[in-house]
Amino acid sequence: MVAASALVVLAAPLFLSPPSGTARATARRVDTRAKLLVVVALGIVACGTTQKQQLIETTASAMGPEERASTFEATARVLDENPEYIDEFYRVVRKHPKTMSRFFARATPDLKSEPVAETQAKLIVEKPASLEAVLKATIDAMVEKPKARAVLAKVMAAKATTVADMVTDDPTAMIATMNATVAAVEGKPAAQPPFFTAMKASAPRVAAILAKDPSTLAVLTQELLKVWAKDKPSLHKLLEKAGALD
Repeated sequence: MVAASALVVLAAPLFLSPPSGTARATARRVDTRAKLLVVVALGIVACGTTQKQQLIETTASAMGPEERASTFEATARVLDENPEYIDEFYRVVRKHPKTMSRFFARATPDLKSEPVAETQAKLIVEKPASLEAVLKATIDAMVEKPKARAVLAKVMAAKATTVADMVTDDPTAMIATMNATVAAVEGKPAAQPPFFTAMKASAPRVAAILAKDPSTLAVLTQELLKVWAKDKPSLHKLLEKAGALD
């Protein structure tokens, strides 16, 4: 019955919008189309999926773009009032990769709109497993995409405080991120100047944090002394400046 109703909605504009002509001819056409609508509706109930597909294709192809748009609009209004129909339709569409892919492809550009993006974000953050899958897949997909990488860097810079707050919630994430950042800077000369700038700006805070853990401070100091040992005159000047030779 659902299929029959769907076809009636789809085909209605064809049968209820007769072509121009004399009143008598128009009446005949309307009567003929009305009878055809009943026959098609009854036929679709009795036939299998393939036959239903053929009937719907025939009806849809007979419509013009405006008629299809009008029919889809009417269908959308019905779906608005009956959310359970959307759930039923989605369960069917999930089995059709081409259709799903097309929907995703058409919906993706709309995500540049903040209201649309916010709506999607509010939905996905309530589904941790889905959020994790999307984040992983997105990061993997952007590896070889310079523009996408630039967008990620832009967002990270804009939301640096928030991102840092979330990463530091988890010890494993914090260790992995810091070690990976150091390794990346080590192997990417272009990243070293901004790294130096950040270290200089945070030097007092880094020192204060390290002072809370003498063992870590000792390890770092030893490594730094190994570097400075290669240039003892500079090391001497540095110690004098720091007041360490008094």
